[in-house]
Amino acid sequence: KYTAYCGNIIDDKALVEQIGTGYDLLCANIVADVLIGMSGIFGGFIKDGATLIVSGIIDQRKDEVLDRLKAEGFELIEIREKEDWVAASFRK
Repeated sequence: KYTAYCGNIIDDKALVEQIGTGYDLLCANIVADVLIGMSGIFGGFIKDGATLIVSGIIDQRKDEVLDRLKAEGFELIEIREKEDWVAASFRK
């Protein structure tokens, strides 16, 4: 079971409230700039011990995105790379 939301959680506080908290898993397949912009918000959606999966990252921006998420308190679990694309999973 899942629920999908569409919108700009960086600017739309009502959407953030609608999404709520306590999720076991959060996935974001978005470009690096948006992942970095959202990095401070992700933790509010998921519970401790939950998994965050980020993808859609071009190889040249990998370290920038991963470092930012680590700085937000996420623990890197795994990195997967294919051609010039990167995905990573983290634990809160």
